[in-house]
Amino acid sequence: MNKDYKREQNRLITLYDIEKIIRKETEGDDDLREKQKRLKYLSPYAQSFQMFKDRMPLEYVAIELDLDADIVLHYYEDYLNFWKMDWLFKIYNYLNRFSCILLSSSPN
Repeated sequence: MNKDYKREQNRLITLYDIEKIIRKETEGDDDLREKQKRLKYLSPYAQSFQMFKDRMPLEYVAIELDLDADIVLHYYEDYLNFWKMDWLFKIYNYLNRFSCILLSSSPN
């Protein structure tokens, strides 16, 4: 066991090892930069779909793309329809209308 420890301590790192480490660490950055470049040329509608797919919060999408909240909600509804999850948006709209009715009917 002591020999293995000494051998690991004395192991030399070759230039090839260093190159592998650098490639491994920087690959993710290159992919992210490439993705951001591609997104820049897409319409705000397409950009929002990609951001929803990446699970970014709606408020982040609105801020990043400089869109009104109503437009982002409309885009999100389309995104959910695309993935056949529009029932979530229907529940949201129902609860939103229901809460407005409750708030407007409450005594002052």
